[in-house]
Parts: sequence; C-alpha cells; structure tokens
Amino acid sequence: MDYTEFLAQDYDDIRIPVGGLRLRYSREKWSFEAVAIPVSSFFELPTDDKNPWSVGPLTIGSEPRHRLCNMEYGGRLSFFLSGIDFSLSAIHTWNKMPVVCGGMGEYRRMTMLGADCSLPLGQFVVRGEFAEYLDEAQNQFSILNSQFSIRSSSTNALLGLDWYAGNDWSLSAQYAHKYVSSGDHRNSGLATFRISKDLFHNTLALQSFAYIDVTNGGIYNRLSADYALNDQLHTTLGYDFFHADRGTFTVYDHNSELFLKLKYSF
Repeated sequence: MDYTEFLAQDYDDIRIPVGGLRLRYSREKWSFEAVAIPVSSFFELPTDDKNPWSVGPLTIGSEPRHRLCNMEYGGRLSFFLSGIDFSLSAIHTWNKMPVVCGGMGEYRRMTMLGADCSLPLGQFVVRGEFAEYLDEAQNQFSILNSQFSIRSSSTNALLGLDWYAGNDWSLSAQYAHKYVSSGDHRNSGLATFRISKDLFHNTLALQSFAYIDVTNGGIYNRLSADYALNDQLHTTLGYDFFHADRGTFTVYDHNSELFLKLKYSF
C-alpha cells in the first residue's frame, strides 16, 4: 500500500504493483495457484512532519536484501461448487507495515494460513475470511526503560454482506477483527460501510464509503459523485471527513477535505 496520502486516494491508486511469478492449474470445479515474489515490496509511509498525512517521526530500517532466501512464496487451492465458492491459502512472507521498536521500523518474517468463502443468497452475497498469522512481529513494549519487540500469533477474521438491491442500488458492510495472543492491546476491530446509486443511464455514480474504527470510535467517510463525460473522461467531486479522539484516525482528525478530480483513461 502507498500511504503517502493515507486512504484519501482511490483504492486502485493506493495499491503498489508487485513483480512475481504465478503458476495456475484450473479445472471445472477447482484450481490451484502457486506464487513466488523474488523481490518484496513494502508499505510506503510518509514520515516528514510537513506532510499532513505523516505518521510521525519514524526511522525505517533497510528492507530485506534481494536474496533468494528472502523471497516470498505461497499457494492457494480454490473450489467453485454449486452455491458456494471457497479457498484455502498459505504464504511465507514479510510484515508489510514496519514494526516499531525504539523509534526504528523493522521488517520480520511471518507465515500466514488462511481461508475464505463466498455464498450468494438471492440479492445478497455473504463473504467470510479467516487468517492466522504465525510468529508475527508486534509493536514495542517497555521494561525498565528498555524497548523490545515480541513475536506472537494473531487471529484475523472478516465477515461481509453485499446487497444488490436492484434499480442500480448497492450496499456493502463488513467487519474485521484481530486478536493478538500476547501484549496489552489484544483486540481491535475495523468496519466498513458503502452505499452507492447509479443515475442517468449509469453516467453518474453517487457513493458514501466509510471506515469505522470500532475499537476507538474514529471514522473516515468519503462522499463522492462521479460523472462520466464520455468513455474516457470522468470528473469526480467529493468530500473526505475524518473524526477521531483516539486510535488510527487521530493524527488525521484535521485532514477533512473537499476535492475535485478529472481522470482521462486511454
């Protein structure tokens, strides 16, 4: 992820491309996919205090050397059955967000075991995801004025519901929960909610999309209206609203903004 403007960019612009090798074998009702990433990519974080999206003063250590032993690799087995799709996955990777210890951001190895499913029910789609992070590095703790980082397994679960209500309405809600088996802050929750409506033969898209910090009560909500002037040219008017007294969104509490975008596709 590119967090130089946090979540105030379009999601497709936040994602950083990753160079990798992929092998996929497909059958009618199942498929297997193997992935190898020789050179890892990591989150881009703004640390300059002059940047309104800065995460604060932080020295980020060097990324892992480009060696064969540092590559990331994993696989996924997917099933496409009547009425339900689900998959099992595993990957040996690195923590993409640096773990802070003594003011220094560090990268550590970890392994993820996961599963997900999607179940259509009429106009609804129920989605579920589960992941166990094995030996994940956690942020610092202090003992006698000395700072340490620990490794601990964490359990991550997500439940989502999509509603395609007809007449170009759609609603989506999901909740993600993380439980860390060690440390002071063991539980954290994040919810999202989206409602959208297309008008004028799908040339105007109105949308409200919100991140809700369930643990701390903060919120980030983007209201937007996207109008297609033609197939290549789009104009978007929107408002980003931040509010938080504590938690993830606190440092962005004064970053609410009105924006206008023109996008040309070719």
